[in-house]
Amino acid sequence: MPDFSRLALLVSDAPLAQEAADKGFREIADWVPLSEAEAVVVLGGDGFMLQTLHAMLDSERIIPAYGLNLGTVGFLMNRNRNPETLIKRIGKAKLHHIAPYRPSLARPAEGYATFSPMLPNGTCIHRYAAIPGNGYPGQEDAGAMPDFSRLALLVSDAPLAQEAADKGFREIADWVPLSEAEAVVVLGGDGFMLQTLHAMLDSERIIPAYGLNLGTVGFLMNRNRNPETLIKRIGKAKLHHIAPLRMRARTQDGETHTFCAINEVSLLRETRQTAKLEVTVDDKVRIPELVCDGVLLATPAGSTAYNLSADGPILPLDSNLLALTPISPFRPRRWHGAILPDRSRVSLRVLEEHKRPVSVVADQRELRDVAQVDLEIARDSQLTLLFDPGHALDERIVAEQFVV
Repeated sequence: MPDFSRLALLVSDAPLAQEAADKGFREIADWVPLSEAEAVVVLGGDGFMLQTLHAMLDSERIIPAYGLNLGTVGFLMNRNRNPETLIKRIGKAKLHHIAPYRPSLARPAEGYATFSPMLPNGTCIHRYAAIPGNGYPGQEDAGAMPDFSRLALLVSDAPLAQEAADKGFREIADWVPLSEAEAVVVLGGDGFMLQTLHAMLDSERIIPAYGLNLGTVGFLMNRNRNPETLIKRIGKAKLHHIAPLRMRARTQDGETHTFCAINEVSLLRETRQTAKLEVTVDDKVRIPELVCDGVLLATPAGSTAYNLSADGPILPLDSNLLALTPISPFRPRRWHGAILPDRSRVSLRVLEEHKRPVSVVADQRELRDVAQVDLEIARDSQLTLLFDPGHALDERIVAEQFVV
């Protein structure tokens, strides 16, 4: 954070806030009027912070706001501590970004965003500021695709896919080997698309993939239509980038294995006995002992797959979130999972590993008798899918939430 030299102080009318202000906060700085300040310190609760932020939006004069909790929950506030350390704490605060909504729009307000600097202990300071541009965070499909001149064709072994390829797709283009292609057309189902993407990750040669559904669900695919229109459709397709999970698993005998998962990584009990797992997020133990059949961590792209079947949340593709979902949890009974920022590092340690063995599955790859699994987003291995306009993955994820 910058070193603010002109600070304002706003105090809630609540007796506790007024008392705290009188006992130290009013004297620790040369406070200036809000209209002249570079930042504002807000003493009160979440309601008073929201009132302050809305007043800034209404006045169109928006400055950073640092909250001190003297209310009940304090979700938007920092902990109230010794007034003498306040200025030093503001100097160490860090930014976090969120965006308000205008009631008349079904998208974030154009021109405004909220920045919430996070302190090292996880508490936060909030600030609103005008920002340029109207795009959604993480929105990737910007206009038409380039005109690929070198395309490869991959066809599933399934009879339906082979039949479709023979009836038109093999003849419509001068296909090149995958190693020479700029993009690949994938005929099959979601499983074959995942297989293709994993092969790219393994080879470290990643190119855009355009799928045609000849499987069951086709969540990662486009509709199978007239082969003669395929090249034109690819030219109009839009980009969606997805980042897989990277899993590092240590087995009971000390071996380490690294896999990537596009949908999810799941830990599952191997025997009749329940698994016991320690759940750690960003080096902090969140659940010392989770007794369950298993647990999974899903990406937004995978949130409508196994995660949804396990009663996990559906995550919008541009949400920058991960779903940590238990599978048949027994203890703690009231824990139904967590939604985490995709910058989180998740570690799952198997307790009583020899008595209660656990396997791990990264999409289609299984490893048995694991002792610990560490997970994070593999930002250096971003994959690209091509979708027809109006038939993109983010729209399907939204639509899935309204299926009855």
